[in-house]
Amino acid sequence: LIDKVWSLTCVSIAAQIGTFPLSIYYFNQFPNYFLLSNLIVIPAAFVLMILGIALFTFGFFEFAKHIGWLMQKITHWMNIGIQYIQNSNGSVTDWLHISLTETVLLYAILSGIALYFLHRQMKYIYLIFLLISLSTLDRALALTKQANLHMMTFYSTRNAHYMDIIHGFDAQLFSLDSIPNDEIINYQIAANRLHSHLPAPDHSQYIREDTTALGDYGHFAVQNGKKILYLFKRMDDKHIKLKLNCDLLIISNQAIYSLQKLTEVIDAGEIILDSTNGRRYVER
Repeated sequence: LIDKVWSLTCVSIAAQIGTFPLSIYYFNQFPNYFLLSNLIVIPAAFVLMILGIALFTFGFFEFAKHIGWLMQKITHWMNIGIQYIQNSNGSVTDWLHISLTETVLLYAILSGIALYFLHRQMKYIYLIFLLISLSTLDRALALTKQANLHMMTFYSTRNAHYMDIIHGFDAQLFSLDSIPNDEIINYQIAANRLHSHLPAPDHSQYIREDTTALGDYGHFAVQNGKKILYLFKRMDDKHIKLKLNCDLLIISNQAIYSLQKLTEVIDAGEIILDSTNGRRYVER
């Protein structure tokens, strides 16, 4: 029994070593309890494979339904065991990110380690250190670029509008919507922050101070000394008596019909057309 457990453990470690760079690159997380989960999954998967072949072979016989019942029970209890491990504290280390270059270098490093143990030659040690240095340099360049970055990122759909003010490794998220859109925060904003080495958006801060609602058409806000005008809905410029002045104008949902109308009612230092505008509208 000890030999079987040790064999499964070795297989689990080997599989995890071979897949963890891709796991981090695509899923941004690492399963800390993979040894425990694999001790459940590997034997269960082997038994299910045998039973599946048997079910396929003897599917026309009456007793095949018992094979199907057994497969269902094994799958059920395997899922319960995996769910229990997944829900345990510290089961996953998340918010991990590596670039494509780092992923390739990680596999090259693993290949160099394997070649060293296979041939026991010092040239592979030198190769490993060279690859580690390249990987460290790639990460250092990315972090240096991020540390000197100062920008505003805008996320906009027809139902939600967010602004992320980024200064190096700090970011502050603002929302103009009374109800936060968790889908945008979790799948768009969080993904962009992760790739930029920024903290997770655990909450959004609503813009309330120094903000003026322009009816149903948009909002006017002052952030970091900049006057920002958000237009979400096509404006009726006949109701605008004075020309609006702003440092930054964000246009969503084709809110301004034409450039001529825009210059008549708004004096903007910079204009941003977000992704809710059609391609033809942007090109025009």
